[in-house]
Amino acid sequence: AVPGRFRFADSNGDLKITPDDRVFLGDPHPDFTYSLNLTMDYMGFDLSALFYGSQGNDVYNLTKSYLDFFSFYPPTNKSKRLLNAWTPTNKDTDIPIIETTRSPSTAFSSSSYYIEDGSFLKLRSLTLGYTINPSILQKVNISQLRIYIQGANLFTITGYSGLDPELIGGSTSAMGVDRGSYPNNEKAVYVGVNLKF
Repeated sequence: AVPGRFRFADSNGDLKITPDDRVFLGDPHPDFTYSLNLTMDYMGFDLSALFYGSQGNDVYNLTKSYLDFFSFYPPTNKSKRLLNAWTPTNKDTDIPIIETTRSPSTAFSSSSYYIEDGSFLKLRSLTLGYTINPSILQKVNISQLRIYIQGANLFTITGYSGLDPELIGGSTSAMGVDRGSYPNNEKAVYVGVNLKF
């Protein structure tokens, strides 16, 4: 133990830090999930929005081990969180000291440092369309023509510091663990046509 490193809780009160002090932290299962689907039609125009959210799930942000510690894969880019790392003149921080030493008191032990609230609200889809009056289309033997523009994943509201709090674990043991997988929240805009003859 040195100043600036993690301090572990003596959870069993024996005045020693041992494996017996380990406790279970976090829960990847949300308290609840929710969605809201809004639609509106007016004079040929249609507007729809799909919101989706999760509340009360925890995420084990394993990417912090790569991004916040120089003793863990030094060649990689590091997080801007390190600008607020512990120093003798910056003691009021939750970011540990910057060092290359490998120690259980730095990046090599699981701790509450990696657990974050993964609650979020996403605007999954926003679509604006216009259906041309069928009487106009009869002249060209088209029964329906609708043009639309759709935005996907336009925003996510979350306090999670990783790329995407909506994690899909490959197995039960990986549920709620962010290993740096490519996020599924990329913003996208689509333009399309629905056509019926």
